[in-house]
Amino acid sequence: MSNPVPSVRDVFSKALEKQQPTDQEAYVRQYCGQNSKLANKVLALLRINRDCEETGFLEWRAGANVAAIRDSNIGRQVGAYRLVKLIGSGASGLVYRGVRTDGLEQSVAVKLLRSASSDPSGLRRFEVEKQALADVAHPGIARLITFGTTEDGTPYLVMDWIDGDRSDHRIDRCNPPIRMRVTWFLEIARIVAAAHEVGVLHRDLKPANILITRDDRPVVTDFGLAKFVGNSRPEMSQLTITGGLLGTPGYMAPEQLEPFGRELTHAVDIYGLGGVLFYLLAQRAPFQGKSPPEIMAAQRHGGIPSPREFEANIERDLETICVKCLEKDPADRYVSMQALVDDVQRYLAGRPISARRISGWETGLRWAKSNRLTAGLIVTVGTLLLATLMGVTGFLLVTQNQKKALEHQQHELLGVLNSQLTETSTWLARHPRTAEIRRGLLERAREHA
Repeated sequence: MSNPVPSVRDVFSKALEKQQPTDQEAYVRQYCGQNSKLANKVLALLRINRDCEETGFLEWRAGANVAAIRDSNIGRQVGAYRLVKLIGSGASGLVYRGVRTDGLEQSVAVKLLRSASSDPSGLRRFEVEKQALADVAHPGIARLITFGTTEDGTPYLVMDWIDGDRSDHRIDRCNPPIRMRVTWFLEIARIVAAAHEVGVLHRDLKPANILITRDDRPVVTDFGLAKFVGNSRPEMSQLTITGGLLGTPGYMAPEQLEPFGRELTHAVDIYGLGGVLFYLLAQRAPFQGKSPPEIMAAQRHGGIPSPREFEANIERDLETICVKCLEKDPADRYVSMQALVDDVQRYLAGRPISARRISGWETGLRWAKSNRLTAGLIVTVGTLLLATLMGVTGFLLVTQNQKKALEHQQHELLGVLNSQLTETSTWLARHPRTAEIRRGLLERAREHA
């Protein structure tokens, strides 16, 4: 019996246990032997992993070292806080729940820079994240409480504790109504719009980075890939890495898949929110694949998916908004985050959205939904007028029909009489006493003349 062929993921995971890229490549070539097809696939994954390792978007790394680091941090004292539980793994660090130990009762979120990212590029991104959190003052973004460096030199951030669930977990568990999901999305877009106003791009918008609190309030988290654009903080713009793959496959915009391509703009966050809206509506990511390369290939070469393919009850306008956000060309997306906010508000208010033209009949129907009382009165009066018009028309039609029937009857009667007179005249003309009767009639006429 032949041995089963190992999967790409199995070989990839084993290779990641090696620390150096040269050791990883040597292991793959030795393990795969003559199976060059398998070796090439694993080596391609390793190259992509090295390009984006610093961003942390390959969360399925299989290294025992990472698990050991996480375990050793539990109970660790960071400033005035003790780490009690790992709650997430972000783009640039590990996030823990912390509790205050100086006499005050307070829960916080503590983010530690990954030990694997303690390099100049990782430190630069950490500085940008810290400044972005300080600049974007919005209740939909966790407030930066303090920051510092641990005794062993690990940078950390302390932020407000958000008591809530990841948006994808809340959707999958509770299956809330579509309107509630769209209301969440509107608030999420407003939060990102506030960040854009101060020149901050998020660049990693996805359901996992959006929390929904117990009172149904969205909070945008993890600014680990944030970037300053425009004239805001040019010194911070220089700190942001321009090369490498930055983002999450399936949610990062196509222009983010080009490490040294075009300059990134607000359009990348609009694309990311399109992916978020897709998940909120269809409960799945817009692009699927067994590995990051497969997902990115689907983004590059596949068509733009529609949430209605997976949820038939989604209205056409919602589909249009979502698909417009996911356009491959940034110029075909919404021109700004505020334009997206405005269109979602129009949808929720029952007004026509700007993303497509609608017919006059559909415009009237939307107006009726938004003005039910006035529309009801108009329909009632219209119904009465229509009933009256139909009654008058019916009466006239009956009268006209009766007139036509009478004329038809008269015509038929005249026809019968004419026929009878013709037959009588013919009979009289042939009768032998006709001449005698005519003479008698003429004589009586003279007598009376």
